[in-house]
Amino acid sequence: MLQNPNRRMKECNSLERYINLADYRASMKQDMISISRKEYEGMKETIEMLQSPEMMRQILESEKNISEGKIKKFDV
Repeated sequence: MLQNPNRRMKECNSLERYINLADYRASMKQDMISISRKEYEGMKETIEMLQSPEMMRQILESEKNISEGKIKKFDV
């Protein structure tokens, strides 16, 4: 089932607020967690991709093609 792109943007924005440096500094007195730089960079990249209207169009089109069975898997 295709997800609502607005829902994805909300999730993306929530994640971005979490990793925003200003928010990070403001939360230093609160409970904190540590993540690897690789995971952090991956989260930032995901946020950037989901904020791109063209990338969201491609993702939704791909999900539609998958749900309609237009994608074929090949064993390599």
